[in-house]
Amino acid sequence: MERQRDAVRKPTLASAHILVNTSTPIECYIRDSTENGARLRLMDEKTVLPQGFRLRMPSGRIETAEIVWQSGASVGVRFLAPW
Repeated sequence: MERQRDAVRKPTLASAHILVNTSTPIECYIRDSTENGARLRLMDEKTVLPQGFRLRMPSGRIETAEIVWQSGASVGVRFLAPW
């Protein structure tokens, strides 16, 4: 079965930061993105993330994100309305 997405993914390789209330920002890379979400690459696959967090985009804009899937250091997130 083929998965279909609502939006076209744009290949990207840009530095971003995961913002978690109790720690310093976690550096990651955005591998591809849409207006609805992104595929992130963590620097360390052992990093444990909460289900929801804020993501500081390369532009400085902050998105509220929720994990949809995770496989090792790769994480798929969807963007939500602001908290």
